[in-house]
Amino acid sequence: MRVLVDTNVVLSAILFPKGAAAKAFVNIVENHHLVLSDYTFSELYDVFERKFRNRIPALDFFIDALTYEAISPPETIDPNEYTDLRDPDDLPILTSAVKAECDYLVSGDKDLLVLTSAPLCIVSPAEFIELTRSD
Repeated sequence: MRVLVDTNVVLSAILFPKGAAAKAFVNIVENHHLVLSDYTFSELYDVFERKFRNRIPALDFFIDALTYEAISPPETIDPNEYTDLRDPDDLPILTSAVKAECDYLVSGDKDLLVLTSAPLCIVSPAEFIELTRSD
């Protein structure tokens, strides 16, 4: 399966290595095709620059150790395409997952988790673990 992981899941996996986000992330890395948006990298580095500046080398090491497909959000995004999207700031992640033809978008973002107009499954880390338990 092709799985795009939202920034909040990557961040949670890094900060809480025993949590559901970390378990889902490891499952994706080991058993599926990991897709990460350029937007995710930008958000991760913004957070680390503000809150964990001294840990940026660790973030670099973490990212360099991953095997993933990088995708850029589409250059033009029509916010009206997803009529039930509550937060327009989620568009770059959502459209990256759609552009990459992902089967799943794993996110902890409540605004994405309630979206029904997306052409892919959007699930929480815990839901992804449950869905792939037999894999």
